[in-house]
Amino acid sequence: MRANCPAGLGNRVHVMARCLAEFGRIHMGWVRNYHCPVPWEEAFPRGVPGVEFIRTNTKDSTPTLSAGFTATPESVAAAMATVMDHLVGTADPESRPLAVLHRLAFEDGTTPDLATAVAARALPGQEVFLLSDQRRAEIAAALEARGLRVRHPRNAPMRHEFDRSAFDVATFAGDWKTLCAARCIVTNSPRSSLLVPARMAGVDIVEIRRDRSHAPQPTRYAEVGQATAHCFDYPETYDDIADA
Repeated sequence: MRANCPAGLGNRVHVMARCLAEFGRIHMGWVRNYHCPVPWEEAFPRGVPGVEFIRTNTKDSTPTLSAGFTATPESVAAAMATVMDHLVGTADPESRPLAVLHRLAFEDGTTPDLATAVAARALPGQEVFLLSDQRRAEIAAALEARGLRVRHPRNAPMRHEFDRSAFDVATFAGDWKTLCAARCIVTNSPRSSLLVPARMAGVDIVEIRRDRSHAPQPTRYAEVGQATAHCFDYPETYDDIADA
């Protein structure tokens, strides 16, 4: 079975896990573009059991649809655990029960609400893991003002939603694994693909959302299980990156 996803790393992992659970063995099309500029060899240096990666380009990477898939949630969760285990990067060994995921595309007016929701679920002085595209100092200050300590991610902040200029897949994936190891995640972006592994593992997801009118509207999407993997149709972000 051939699986494709021209979107970012989180969506690719989701599509891969969903299709693995359904078919057992798959060919995974992998395009390097501005959503995910790294080759699969860097993201999965050990490979993934049951997956054969195929280099492709955007025009041949129509997102895989899961309509009619019959795999059970348990089998999809098991496949997701396998994919995440083989993804490069190591989680922070210090487990934190509470984490925050803040995404740029949904940032308007959410920082105070986010900090308040986190504080309501935290013990005084508790350390919280913060994974945010940007505005890290602002969000950290709001959390610290409520008596919490903040553990910052190791990956570089982004200048805009599709900024991959400083993307290091091992560092980012390690932060992603640290996020998913929490018992509770407070987020302003509940549909983010980064939350899918955590949802499948039974992590409590607390949603804080306000105005989404400013966010880019998805014009293409692929249903891949429990969530919708959005492929934002920005032509300038879908230019393939030639292999060196």
